[in-house]
Amino acid sequence: MKKWSLRNIKLLTYDCCNNIMKQALCMLDRLHTYWSEILGQINWPQPIKDNLLLYLCKIYFDTNYIANIDDIIEYLELSISDILLIITKIITKNNNDDFNNNIIDSLDIDFVNNATNEQETLIVETLAVFDDIIQATTIHLWSDYSKKQKQIEASQKFKAKMEAEKITSATVATSRAINKALTNINTNNTLQDATQLRIANLEKQLTQQNQTSKEILHHLRNQNKKN
Repeated sequence: MKKWSLRNIKLLTYDCCNNIMKQALCMLDRLHTYWSEILGQINWPQPIKDNLLLYLCKIYFDTNYIANIDDIIEYLELSISDILLIITKIITKNNNDDFNNNIIDSLDIDFVNNATNEQETLIVETLAVFDDIIQATTIHLWSDYSKKQKQIEASQKFKAKMEAEKITSATVATSRAINKALTNINTNNTLQDATQLRIANLEKQLTQQNQTSKEILHHLRNQNKKN
C-alpha cells in the first residue's frame, strides 16, 4: 500500500511538472522570438541552434544564472535531471529517456561563457522575464494561496471559538435559570409545608376544643339529672 501511494505521488508530481513546463515553454518561445526580432539573426553552434529552447532551459535550471532557482526546483519537487528530461520530452515529442538524455548532454553549458554580446543579451533578457513569469505563476501564487488559506483557517477557528463561547454563555445562563427555578420550587415547597403544618395544628386545636366542649356538656347534663 505504501509503495503504491509513493508511486502515485511521484506520478502526480511528474504530471504537475509536465503541465507547468508545457505552459512555460510556450512563454519561453515567445520571449525568444521577441528578442530574436529585436537583435536580428544570431548564429549558434548547431546542437544549440537545433534545441535553443532546451538550451535556455538548461541554463535556467542547471546553472547559477538565476539566483533563486533553488526555490523553483523545490516547488517542482523533482531533480534537475528529471525536470530537464520532462522538458526535452515535450519539445521532441519522444518518450525515450536515452534519446532525450543524449540531446541534453549534447548541449554545452560552458558555451555561455564565450557567448557574443547578442547571444548573451538574448539569454539574459529572455531568462530574466521568463523567471519573473515562472516565479509569479508558481511560488508567489502558491504563497498567496497559502496565506489566504491560513487566513480562512484562522477565521474559521475564531468563528468556532466565538460559537463555543456563545454556547458556554447560553449554558451558564440556562444553568442559572434552572438554579433559580429550583430555588423557587424549594421556597414554594417550604411555604406549602409550613401551611400544611399550620393547618394540622389548627385541626388539632379544633379537635381539642371539641373534646373539651363535649366534656363540659356531659358534665352539665349530669348535674341537671342530679337536681
